[in-house]
Amino acid sequence: MFFYEKTEAIDWIKSTTFPKVFKLRGGAGALNVNLVRTEKEAIYFTNKAFSRGFSQFDRFGFLKDKIKKVIAGNEPFFWEMLKGIAALFVPIEFTKMRDREKGYVYFQDFIPNNAFDIRVVVVGNKAFANKRINRKNDFWASGSRNYLFEKKEIDERCVQIAFEVNRKLNSQSTYYDFVFDEASNPLILEISYCSVVHKYDKCPGYWDDKLNFYEGKFNPQYWHIENLISTIKK
Repeated sequence: MFFYEKTEAIDWIKSTTFPKVFKLRGGAGALNVNLVRTEKEAIYFTNKAFSRGFSQFDRFGFLKDKIKKVIAGNEPFFWEMLKGIAALFVPIEFTKMRDREKGYVYFQDFIPNNAFDIRVVVVGNKAFANKRINRKNDFWASGSRNYLFEKKEIDERCVQIAFEVNRKLNSQSTYYDFVFDEASNPLILEISYCSVVHKYDKCPGYWDDKLNFYEGKFNPQYWHIENLISTIKK
């Protein structure tokens, strides 16, 4: 649910159930994502959203995230902790140029019992995917660095839905994150336009829009160039 009016947001909060997921429009690696467990918490976030707002970069959230990754053994201690502590005192450059996020609230239903999500990347009429295992003792997979790439790990319904939605959006390139409801139906959790490229180097192949799978290495950056050139020619 997305609200631009505080009173409408409060009315909805008082009539809904919890937990819910609160997000900002921007963020990566699960930063700017919070699990809201109670009505009181939701009202707190809403009041803040319609007053001073939120920084695009959550410094304390960034530090907590680094601590969790170090504990999980996903990051080297010294360098990552140094970056997390430094961020408390030295603003990251892009935060100086971005306004605070305010004037809206964005809540999602919390889908329980998901130990992973499926990310499908569509570029033109091709797609590749990976399974992202949730962080330990957390509800999200983004930024966990625990990824599976084998074809057998990917529910092809997610690939099919991603192609269908991409055609409707008329998008050249889009990233789709899926989770599953209690009946194991795939649900689109989030749509984005970019990611770190090297994350997908271990993908064993890709699908076309007929769901044929092609094994072997590929370079999606070339797909972007090919699609751009074909669009210009048209």
